[in-house]
Amino acid sequence: MRISKAFFSITFFLILISNYSSGQKIEKIEVDKFTNEKKILTDNVTIYGSAMALYPNVIKCYYRSVDTSAFIIFDGLNTAAGVIGEHDQVIFLLADKSTVYITSTGLQSYEIVGSSSVYRYHHQYSISQNSLQKLSSQPITSIRFYYDSKYHDVDIKEKRSKEFQKLSQLFYNELKK
Repeated sequence: MRISKAFFSITFFLILISNYSSGQKIEKIEVDKFTNEKKILTDNVTIYGSAMALYPNVIKCYYRSVDTSAFIIFDGLNTAAGVIGEHDQVIFLLADKSTVYITSTGLQSYEIVGSSSVYRYHHQYSISQNSLQKLSSQPITSIRFYYDSKYHDVDIKEKRSKEFQKLSQLFYNELKK
C-alpha cells in the first residue's frame, strides 16, 4: 500500500506542476461573433498552499468575464473543499480590515480523486466591479470560505497576496475598457 501512495503522490505532484503554474496575465480576450459579447480569461495564481505534500492543500484562482458579468473561480485541492450552496459566500479580509463579499453562482460540489483522500473542486463566484476594484487596490490578508453549513479561514502570505492583487488589477483594468 505504501508504494501505491508514493506513486500516487509523485504522479499527482507532476500533474499539479503542469496544471497549476502561476502567472498574472490575461490568457484570452475574444468577442463572440454571434452575441458580440466580450469574453476575458486570466491566467491563474496560487493563493494558498503547496503541492509538495503527500496530501496537497492548494487553492488557485482566476478571473473570467462574459460581457459585463465577472466571475472568480477557485480551483483547489483539499483546503476548503465542500458543497457550496447558491447563496454561500467567500469573504476577503483586506489589509485595512475592510471586507469584500462574493456569492456563489449556484450549487457546486467537489470530487474525490481516485481512491485517495484528495478532494478537488472548481467553484465559481460572481464578483461586482466595485468588489473587484477593492481587491485591486489593497492586499488581502485572509479569505473565509463558506461551505457545508460551516466555514474555513485561510490566511494568505504576503507574496501570494501581491500576486492576487496584481491579477485583480489586470483583470479590472481590462474589464473597464
